[in-house]
Order: sequence, then structure tokens, then C-alpha cells
Amino acid sequence: MVYPILFVALEVSKALATESLLLFCQDKRLPFPKALVTLLPEIGKAIICLIFLAKLPSLQYCHLFIAHSMLFFLNNSIYINLLQYSEASTIQFWAHIRLPVTAFMHHIFIRKQTKAAPWLSLMMIFIGVVLTQIDDNLKVGSMMVFSVCLLLAVNSATAAIYNELLLKSLNLSIWEQQAWISMLGIVWNAVYLFIELGTVTEYKPLIQLSDKKLFLLNLLFVIALACIVGIIVGFLVKKFDNIVKLVSSAISTVLIGFLSSFFYPDRVNNSRYFEIGATFIVLFTGTYAKLTSVKSFGKSSKYQEVPGNENQETLPFSGSKDSKKIRFMLFMIVILLIIGWITFYLIY
Repeated sequence: MVYPILFVALEVSKALATESLLLFCQDKRLPFPKALVTLLPEIGKAIICLIFLAKLPSLQYCHLFIAHSMLFFLNNSIYINLLQYSEASTIQFWAHIRLPVTAFMHHIFIRKQTKAAPWLSLMMIFIGVVLTQIDDNLKVGSMMVFSVCLLLAVNSATAAIYNELLLKSLNLSIWEQQAWISMLGIVWNAVYLFIELGTVTEYKPLIQLSDKKLFLLNLLFVIALACIVGIIVGFLVKKFDNIVKLVSSAISTVLIGFLSSFFYPDRVNNSRYFEIGATFIVLFTGTYAKLTSVKSFGKSSKYQEVPGNENQETLPFSGSKDSKKIRFMLFMIVILLIIGWITFYLIY
């Protein structure tokens, strides 16, 4: 359970550090392109991966990693344009649909879950996460907004499950796979930076009383945390699965809410639904972990891990089950990219 705990601790630390960083900024707007905050961690991740890899990653299977990186890029592009039709809180509310969608796709492509109790626990965790995000002024939005948010959820779940298939099917080191993900992340975030520089004409300076050195240290801390979290996510999905990652994210949501209300009470929207949602998350996360654990020697238990292919000598692309699943998901991604870019064009 080291990776889930480490992921939660780092995710909470990153969120609080980011909120602290915004205290230096006018109207919570950074005095430089936002794309840099996502680009620099990707550069850091790529450097770390290449150091551990001690060589350049193989080009033979890079096309497999390009597919879902394009889907992530599409999702971010749609999200940015959807903000002109709805508030961020509404979009964030509907985005939580990805938890049950991811669980269903995990059942189809990764591991069958035939028992009803884990499904019920996941649904209650989903409801809990939604409740923690609701505020008294939440607007449900139009059917168009809901439809696009549903597409975002499906895209996110598809990319996550496809990435998990690659991590557990390819006979490549995790550092080589993470290197490709990071390097492609650099490419797409550089595109974001280029787009932002072309559309934003003015950035607000820091507030007058801000300590610029302290702001810079805080910024470096946020970037370092984002870099480490990105690497930990790869190991978390490799060792466990995307469901554990999403449940860990749900726990992070609760901790971030409680700690933010303590450290930044004037910047947090205290909703009467938060406590109910937090209770749901904590209670049913424990239930889900217990239901999906395996007994070890009749005395202790550990979280149920997904079998890997550590002893596999060749890459699994010669008619294996994983090969068929990956090809089918690649086809799904192509369809989603076509639908997604049409959607992007319609709402642009």
C-alpha cells in the first residue's frame, strides 16, 4: 500500500502548495503562461526517466503511446472551450462520471469483477466525491454541457485503461514507458504554450506586497511535486490499477477539502454537503479495499494486485489477448478522436 499512500500525500501537498502559490497572484491568475506549470513537470519527468533508463527509448512502439497522449490533448482542448458555456464547478461536477465509466471499462478490458458488493462500494464512493464538489450555487447546465462532459469522461477513462494495458502488457521497463509518456507530454504542452501565447495578450503582475523569492520557491516546489506525482502514478497503475488510483484521488479530495478549509478558510467554499460526501468516501473506500483484498497465509491480507508479465520474453503483439485488446482500444481511440474533434469544432 506504499504507492497509494504516497500518491495521496503528494497529491494533497501539491494542491495545498498550488493554493499557496495563488495567494501571491491577483484574482488567482499567474503572471505567466499557465501552460508552463504543466510543461515544466513533464520536462522534469522525462529527464528523470532518461537518467534511470540510461538510454533513449525504443522507437518501435512509440506509436502506441502517441494515441492516448492525443486523447489527453483533445480533452484539455475541449475543456478549455467548454468553459465559455458553463462554470468550472459544473464541468468538474459532471467530470466525476469518469469513476464508474473507468470501473466498467476496467471490468471489460483488465479484470472481471463479478461480485456486486465492490460495484456498490465504488458507486457510493462516486456519490461521495460528487457531494464533496457540490456547492449551493451549482448550476446543472444545458444538455449540451452534460453531453460534452460525458464525452470527456469516456475519453479520460479510455486513455487511462489503455495506458494501464500498455503498462501491464508491454515487455518494456516502466522507465521506458514513462519516458515516452513524458516526452509526448512535452510536445502537447508545448502546443498548449504556443496556443496560450497566441491568445492571451496580458498577464497580471504579482500583488504589490508579494515576496518574489518566496513566490519562486513556492513555484519550484509545485513543479517538483507535480513531477514526482506523475512518476508515482505510473508505478501505482503498474502495481495496482486505475481503480485504486481513482479511489486514492477520492481520498485526496477529502483531505484537500479539510486542510484547505483549515489553512485557507476565506478561499474555500464550505458546502453543507462536503461532510456527507467525505463520510461516504472514507467509509466505502475501506469497504472496497476489504472486499478486493486477498488473504495471505490466513493471517494478514494485502491489496489485490494485477498479475503482470514480468517473465515474458517477447513483446505481446503476436495474436495474444492483450494484443487484441490493445488493437481494439486503439480503434476506440481513433473513433473518440474523430468525435472529439468534431465536438471541439462545434463548440469553438
